[in-house]
Amino acid sequence: LKIEEYIVLDVLVGHAVRIAWLAEHPHHEASYAEHKANAWHKFYTSSPYDCAKAIAQALQFLTSLGESGNSETGDTLGIEPNLSSLA
Repeated sequence: LKIEEYIVLDVLVGHAVRIAWLAEHPHHEASYAEHKANAWHKFYTSSPYDCAKAIAQALQFLTSLGESGNSETGDTLGIEPNLSSLA
């Protein structure tokens, strides 16, 4: 994997928090901003594996933005990274 631009960690983790939250609460997609504090709390109390999975999904999503023309409002939950090395 070669990334030609900078990865801003707060953006990466912010996307990971959103992905993890919406995976459990898909009905909050339109109102995510109202649940953001709960989403961050849930992320902080999640297992390291679940956090790593969400971060991998966020990285995959962000790196695919330029390739496929996805937008930030696109499907962020359909990404399933291979995390077998983390288990």
